[in-house]
Amino acid sequence: MIFDTSNAASFVCTYDYWSFTPLNNLYYCWVQNTVSISSRSTASISSASGSHESGFGNKHVKAIWMSGGTMQYFPSGIGSVYPSLQAIYMGSGQLKEIRQSEMKKLTDLVSLDLPANKIEVLEQGLFEHNIKLQYISLTSNKINQIGFNVFDKLTSLTYLYLGGNTCINQNADTMADVQKIIKLAKTNCTVDEKSLTNFAYINIMQKLDNLKEDSDSLSSDKFDDKLSDLETEIRGLKLSGYKDVEAKVQNLKTILNQKTASEAKKLETTTSEASVKLETTNNLSSSTTPEPEQCSTSTQHDESFILKSKLAVFSRKLKALIVQMQSVSGVNSGSSYIEEGCDAFERKIERIEAKMEEFDDKFNKIIKALGIADS
Repeated sequence: MIFDTSNAASFVCTYDYWSFTPLNNLYYCWVQNTVSISSRSTASISSASGSHESGFGNKHVKAIWMSGGTMQYFPSGIGSVYPSLQAIYMGSGQLKEIRQSEMKKLTDLVSLDLPANKIEVLEQGLFEHNIKLQYISLTSNKINQIGFNVFDKLTSLTYLYLGGNTCINQNADTMADVQKIIKLAKTNCTVDEKSLTNFAYINIMQKLDNLKEDSDSLSSDKFDDKLSDLETEIRGLKLSGYKDVEAKVQNLKTILNQKTASEAKKLETTTSEASVKLETTNNLSSSTTPEPEQCSTSTQHDESFILKSKLAVFSRKLKALIVQMQSVSGVNSGSSYIEEGCDAFERKIERIEAKMEEFDDKFNKIIKALGIADS
């Protein structure tokens, strides 16, 4: 994940030892500065300063303790600054949401304590990647919706404090009582259509964020396919009119256009370099007087090398397109989203056909540049 460090916040820490239920004597960062995060676009921590004990560094920090401040969004990047975190305390603040996209990097987390904030929703799958959690306290927030499976994977959860919230006011400090609270939350906090719509909205927003995070590692084709699938899902869930959703989709389309242009430029550069290499070879051949057989062999070798390289590239791309064509031809006609499925199918066919035409044009240009007839 890449952070915009020009807008990212930082921690100023005093390092010491403290106990965080159920863990004792952890080396931790006691945050001294007021951290202000009022926008999701700047919700990241890029660094931390402070004097460590001799021989210690950020990788040895096991916990964070901070209180107050105006941080409205749980900051991404904490797991990168402190890769060994087991406990987090952020209390008496303005925190209004936490998302799976921020939590998924904190795989060693055992204790999460976020009391007296303004959290309203615990999204579906929030703790899916935090299976070591034993202690969760979200007391005195404003929780009115809890995803149906939020706690289902937390088989070691022994302490669950949800007192002082809107849809639930219960605390538990045994596994048996924790299960009772989870059952009560499923009854009291996920009951109406509005809740389900809100969860769908949150999940889509999370998926769009995740795709943006993964953009650097995906080719334009893969990125386009994933974005197309998300657009289909958005229409199926009737979320197309949500401005935040549409804004993120447009941002992803901009990223897609940039990736496509960049890849096309790279391909054009490769083709140009091949043509220059051939032209240079031909110029050298005409400006010198080597033996006829020598000249013929050299030119044929370069032509053969370039042509075979390009043909190999286009062959692989063409095979990949054929596989895509075969895969999208199996649209499930029994799908509940058949209309959206057909739209996605048609868009993929159009993209594949366009790419085939593009490859055909470029192939012909290469053949022409090499002076070899297309058989």
